[in-house]
Amino acid sequence: MKHACVSVLLSSFRSNNWISGLRYLCKKVYHQCVDWQRQDSRACNVKFAPLPSDRIDHSPPFSIVGVDHAGPLYCSDTGEKKHYILLITYAVIRALHLELVSSLSLNDFILAFRQFCARIGAPSVIYSDNAKRFNAASGLLQRHLGHVAPVWKFSIPLAPWHGGWWERLVRSTKSARRKSIDREMIKKSELETTLNEVEACINARPLTYVDEDIEPLTPSHFLLGRNSPLILLISKLEPLRMLMSLMCGYVV
Repeated sequence: MKHACVSVLLSSFRSNNWISGLRYLCKKVYHQCVDWQRQDSRACNVKFAPLPSDRIDHSPPFSIVGVDHAGPLYCSDTGEKKHYILLITYAVIRALHLELVSSLSLNDFILAFRQFCARIGAPSVIYSDNAKRFNAASGLLQRHLGHVAPVWKFSIPLAPWHGGWWERLVRSTKSARRKSIDREMIKKSELETTLNEVEACINARPLTYVDEDIEPLTPSHFLLGRNSPLILLISKLEPLRMLMSLMCGYVV
């Protein structure tokens, strides 16, 4: 049988004979064959280090966050002016918060960060890359807030893979926005609404195995105590949005 796998060996035997406990016998022969072990052995995989305590310990929502920017984006009512997305993600349950900012400057970041703190609360630990605006923001918060300022932890220079747990959500955000509006030029207010809906949809993604009988856990369950009701609202409003866009003379 050319050292075939267990299933091929089993089906070959059962085409002519029925032997009780044949699968166990085939597995025994399989594991005793040196050629099988040499050819079908699994590659050696390096064991990953355990996650840091900030990623697994119980903590209040958005108390330990990672921040990054995505973009640029353009709006129909602002011309060629660039806009960016400030992404803030909770380290433990991977919940997401999105803010639309007008630039990558320190002032716009501080304004968006103040809005986040006013609505959700100030984080105790912040992770980010080594962008100049984040370095400047860390020093500014330390000067003005002193010992109550959040602890800012930067990733290793020239090692962007250290921020994979927030960079992965940057990709999810870009993909959801692109699938929602594609290359359509919309107003700034409409873009802010779209980003809020993207945030709700990403926070409604399952974190556990999706079973047919049990509702999977999502980040919204930890934040709201239930899955986001906005998902049902978006599904109901989408046909209305398509109808209105057709009436206005363009197709979404």
